[in-house]
Amino acid sequence: MDKTADAQSGKLLEMNSKTKDKIFVKGLENAKAGQLVSYTVEIVLAKPDIKEGGGFGIGVPPGFTFPQFSQQQKEGYVTVTSNTKAKLTLKPYEGKEKFIKIVVEEGPLKSGNKISICFGDKSGGGPGIRVSYQQASDVPVPVFRLDENKFLPASRRISFSSQGFKVLRCHLPATFRKNKPVKLVLVAEDAYGNRCEDFHGEIKILNRGISGTLPAKLVMNKTDKGRKELLFVPGNIDNFKVCCDHKGMPAQSNPCVKMDEAFPYNLYFGEFHAHTELSYDAGGSVDELYRYARDTSCLDFASASDHAAGIKNLSGYATHRYSLPFFDMADMPARWELNCHKTKAYHKPGRFVTFPGFEFTPSGLKGHRNIYFLEDHPEMVKAPEGWNTKEDILNGYIKGRKALVVPHHPPITWDCAVHEKRDPGIEGEGLEYADVDRKYQPVVEIYSKHGCSEYFGNPRPLKGQILGHFVRDLLEQGHKFGFIAGSDTHLANPGSSLIMSGPNITLQYRSGLAAVWAKELTRESLWEAVFNRRTFATTYNKTVILFYVNGMFMGEEGAVKGSRHISLKVFTAGNIIKIEIIKNNKVIFTTSGRNIIPDTESKEYIDKESSGRNEDFYYARITESEGEMSWSSPVWVRN
Repeated sequence: MDKTADAQSGKLLEMNSKTKDKIFVKGLENAKAGQLVSYTVEIVLAKPDIKEGGGFGIGVPPGFTFPQFSQQQKEGYVTVTSNTKAKLTLKPYEGKEKFIKIVVEEGPLKSGNKISICFGDKSGGGPGIRVSYQQASDVPVPVFRLDENKFLPASRRISFSSQGFKVLRCHLPATFRKNKPVKLVLVAEDAYGNRCEDFHGEIKILNRGISGTLPAKLVMNKTDKGRKELLFVPGNIDNFKVCCDHKGMPAQSNPCVKMDEAFPYNLYFGEFHAHTELSYDAGGSVDELYRYARDTSCLDFASASDHAAGIKNLSGYATHRYSLPFFDMADMPARWELNCHKTKAYHKPGRFVTFPGFEFTPSGLKGHRNIYFLEDHPEMVKAPEGWNTKEDILNGYIKGRKALVVPHHPPITWDCAVHEKRDPGIEGEGLEYADVDRKYQPVVEIYSKHGCSEYFGNPRPLKGQILGHFVRDLLEQGHKFGFIAGSDTHLANPGSSLIMSGPNITLQYRSGLAAVWAKELTRESLWEAVFNRRTFATTYNKTVILFYVNGMFMGEEGAVKGSRHISLKVFTAGNIIKIEIIKNNKVIFTTSGRNIIPDTESKEYIDKESSGRNEDFYYARITESEGEMSWSSPVWVRN
């Protein structure tokens, strides 16, 4: 699809086929997120006629069940009927799982003929097709003629809303200072992490003793659109959570921890790795992404990091298995302009910070990386004419620039297999950290919706993995980096509480978060903190971690003679199931098997054992209730 971006409207203006086929979509008028529905796409042909071998390609909106026509008792079953004598056949679209083909076997199809394609046909007893779990507005139902490979101008756009209210989320800042106000944000969500904008009701605050200024109750009206803010000053208390109730349904906030006045940092949570419709395989607008991060998941910072958006001189159509067949890679300059424009518009230092960035795919390097910037409108990476995607163009571009490069899911492969070593079929997979100078890549994404990359055999495995390229392998090789987590969501919903995996087979877990200890909520301060590795990773919860070795804070390195004094403080949203201190990839301390499970721990450990190495690294791993996890960044100690 040839597209240009209208940076003011925030929508992509399609420059499509000139064919005037008429298209109608029926059955999605009142659709809600996560519903099983049946809908029909009707096409009334215009000139020119379609001859044998021609036909249509039709896709489902982002996040919908993938279409299939082999098992009528399963989700996504598709059928086709027509008012013509032409023989039509449903076929899979090779390499494009969101699409099906309707091919004219005996024809032709003529002007005025009508084709009806039923997605989620229930006539044979099937359940229907599932709407995306993420609510969205103005998303395309893409239709194109096979011989043109261009988006038909009559292709419809649809919207679908949240389900009914299911859960109340309570959000607090992670840290606070004495006698300073704190903002409580209450968000009404459905079962899939969507904000219920029509929610209204009374909410009781159950533990008002934390502040004399907290009311006993508050009312959320429809005009609040499912979100209510309240400022209060905490009393003489070191840490707390706010407990609320709506009609007998309890809700509890994340922990909020008081920082000593001498401690220079505050804790901020955000999401660097999320996609929008500017990616060739994702949905949701840049506006929706930033509004979701700011207003629903209540994050402090975010970035729309779309595939290859900052690379120009690309050509051809996207080949990714989930991509639009007509996504023209030559149109990246317009997409990058839109990304940067919107990112700047939502950037409000002190309230919500955004970073322009993109996923550097293809990169010409081993493994996957994202790149982020301090400036509002960074210059695009210029690919050489006829670039084969194997030549490295990243290192030359970032040299001398203020660029942040973040590797993600370092051991992943896309074939859902375990490989002992790299082979020709996975030539580009398996991160080689040293491919990029460490001064540009201070952190690695240890967790995302794909799974955990810490070590092989962890509780949230990636679908496909290559041994020797996990985080612990890279640390053992002597590389130094901090940890963050993200989502890699392809539905513009960073920080979502959604647990369901959706149709993309590798996006199987809940969103992760990046936690950053910074002096203030600005781009510059977060940037400084990330480059100094004052970060940690969580699998969703806004857990608070303070980790030291002999006074060195997470991310730092230094020399120590004799014993190592390890200090750890953890404040969790759930309960602490287990704490582990890792030294050189081995667990040296653990706490588990207790009868009383706390949500706060303050531990001191002494490591007297010499490893015989010139340098050791230490980090903490916390396992919480419901399987949530978090990891501090390492501390490196020279002997």
